[in-house]
Amino acid sequence: MKGATMAELAEQLSVPPTHLARASRTTTGVTAADHLTASLLHRTQTALVDPKTSAKDIATQLNFGSDAYFTRFVQQHKGKTPTKLR
Repeated sequence: MKGATMAELAEQLSVPPTHLARASRTTTGVTAADHLTASLLHRTQTALVDPKTSAKDIATQLNFGSDAYFTRFVQQHKGKTPTKLR
């Protein structure tokens, strides 16, 4: 489910996106979007452990549109650039 969007995840589960969002919030108290973000951040941090893999390659592996967007995403959620997180 690498890089899955909310719509893709709902489709894989055969439920409408609104049902997925409601069920997630009701069951866990956290939105499905927050779960996807947390999963993406975890995969990012796991990938950053390997110093041989560039941030650009990680961005591609995680289906970010650009390495600049990947850097902004990490900065926004972790307060540091991918390079600083290493």
